[in-house]
Amino acid sequence: MKKKAQFTELVISYIPKIFLLSLVFVAIVVFVNRYTMDKLDVQKIEASLLIDRMVYSRNCFSYIDEKDGTNRPYPGIIDLDKFTSANLDSCIFYGVDSEGKSRNIYTAASVILKDSEGNVLKTIYHNEAWYKNWQPIVDKRGPGGTKSYRETNYILYYKEGKLERGKLEFDVIIPNS
Repeated sequence: MKKKAQFTELVISYIPKIFLLSLVFVAIVVFVNRYTMDKLDVQKIEASLLIDRMVYSRNCFSYIDEKDGTNRPYPGIIDLDKFTSANLDSCIFYGVDSEGKSRNIYTAASVILKDSEGNVLKTIYHNEAWYKNWQPIVDKRGPGGTKSYRETNYILYYKEGKLERGKLEFDVIIPNS
């Protein structure tokens, strides 16, 4: 065989390999671009953490057994004496800025306590002024809007020295930023 024929045969044998290699390269580029996140939405996680903080923190509404001397908190059991808006605002407090104004402008929530039959026992608010301001702009897109996250937790609460079944309905509003 002549040298020219050998070179042509070599080039022809490499065409499928070059095509397959370029196809693999394009597939890798497409997969990397598709699965690379450039924006991560954490508002749902923020709302879930806020709800968990309300229900399970010893500083919010958890019942604390002071009779046995251990001061043990019982997460998921609500003390009705502690179930107030003032207590909720004090347990979720982000401090004050240099001018002395509250920095609680990151979240707002409505918490409704219902008994086992579904009757509303009490409604309290975290950051009530901002909750009422943000309520009309829920689900608006962009930096001026807000998102609302709803969750229901089944709990126990103390009423007149007895444990009763109930549920807490949360409506957490977080502004888009």
